[in-house]
This record gives sequence, structure tokens and C-alpha cells, in this order.
Amino acid sequence: MRGLFLSALAIGIWVIPNPQTFGQPEQGVIETNRAASAKETQKAKQDQQSAETVAIQGILAQITQIQQQHAQELKDAETQKNQDANISEKIKTYTFWLIIVGGIQAVVLALTVWAVIRQTTSMQNSERAWVLVNIGKLPDLPVDPTTVAFLWIKPSIENSGKTPARINKIVARKHEMQTTDTGLPGPLPQEAEYPLDQTTIIEGKDIVLPPNLPIQPINVPITPEVFLAASQGRIFVYIYGYVEYLDTIRKQRHTSKFCFIYLPKRGFSPDPSGFYVAGNTPPKYIGAT
Repeated sequence: MRGLFLSALAIGIWVIPNPQTFGQPEQGVIETNRAASAKETQKAKQDQQSAETVAIQGILAQITQIQQQHAQELKDAETQKNQDANISEKIKTYTFWLIIVGGIQAVVLALTVWAVIRQTTSMQNSERAWVLVNIGKLPDLPVDPTTVAFLWIKPSIENSGKTPARINKIVARKHEMQTTDTGLPGPLPQEAEYPLDQTTIIEGKDIVLPPNLPIQPINVPITPEVFLAASQGRIFVYIYGYVEYLDTIRKQRHTSKFCFIYLPKRGFSPDPSGFYVAGNTPPKYIGAT
């Protein structure tokens, strides 16, 4: 035991006298380590700064790229906007001209339709029945007031069209007017009047009237006294009325109105006595549809 203790003491004595070997390093070694450590720290800082610089540069490069992309997108958007505006303007111009062309085509079509309708109407009017009424001239007839007789005025009804007419109604009236101080007849009423005792009517019959074949289906009686007074110019005698008929092309109803006045032969007038179209006739007494 004592031997082990002495050995340990000897070892401890040996260790104790050499504290520099295991306890504290020498001054030069410490400074070298400090310099190396500072150098490594500085290098680490430089590396870190370099890494940060690279990172910042990368970020800046990305920002620059993003800005360039954004600028390019704005430029592309502006270009697209201009193109859209140009396209929109072209579309407006094209639409405007389409409207103009469409309007011209509509006008041309309307004129064409109007021309066709007018041509068709003209053709139908030229082919349809046109019924006219005439009385014509009368010879100088001897009148004996003591004799009971009647002068029968028979208006002539003629179809001057190219297709037959279907006559449904014929109305004719004798109208006496006193002579005025000027020797002219007084004015007729503005509306034609048809009292039963002075009017002859044919109605409810279907009279087919072919072209250019006159008929005289109606008679208007005049007494000798009235005819003598008219021949002497003391009164004026009118015969007026109308004919209703149906044309066989368009199946439409038409009316022909007539008004005649009896004028005797006077002085050196070359015109014979007879019924003539009255010049003082109101508008509703004449006309044709």
C-alpha cells in the first residue's frame, strides 16, 4: 500500500512540475489561434457577405426580370388594345357600310316591288272593266202638249275595258232646274238626291256586260211639257245617276257616276240638241272608281 501511495505521489509530483504541458498554452500559440480564428471569422463574414450579395443580386435580377416582363406585358396589352381599337374601328366602318348597302338594297327592293305592283296594277287597270255612261244627241222632235206621251231617255252603258263587267245596280234621275236671270241653270245641290218619284232604279240583277257592247237597260221618262220648256230654254233638265258593277279580274266593286244636261240647238250653234256633260256639276256627281 505504501508503495502504491509513493508511486502516486511521485506521479503527482511529476505532473505538477509541468503545468504548461497540459494546462495553459504558450502565448505564441494563443495568438496564432486567435489570428486563425479571426481570419476564419473574417472569411466567414466575407463568404456570408458574398452569399448575401449574390442573393441580393439574384433578387435584383428577378425584380428586373419581373419589371421587364411587366413592361413587356404592358406593351403587349397596349399593342393589343390598339389592335382591338383598330379592329373595332374597322368593324364600325364595315357595319356602317353594311347599313348603307343594306339601305340601298332595301330602297332598290322597295322600288322593284313598287314597280312590279304598279306594273301589275297598270296591267289590271288596262284589262279590267271600265263602265261608262252616255246619252248622246237627240233629234229635234215635234212636241204636242195636247198629246199624252213620254219622251224616254235611255242612257247607253258601255264597257270600255277588256274584260266583262257584272252590273249590280243602275240609278238614274231626272232633275229640273229653273233658268236664272243670266239664262243659266241654278246650282245643283252638293249631294246628289234621289227622290223615288223622280228616280229609276234597276237593282238585284246580275247583268254581264262584255267589252264594247253598249246596252240601254234603263229608261228615264220626260213629259212633253217638260221637254217643250227645256227646248224653249225656260228650264234646264239634268239626268244624273250611277252604275255599280264588279270587275272580273280583281273581284272589286266599282262605281261610275254620270251627270248630263239637256241643251237645245240655238242660233247658229253647230251643235245639235241633246244631253251634254254638265260643266257646272258638283264633284260628287261625276267620277269613276
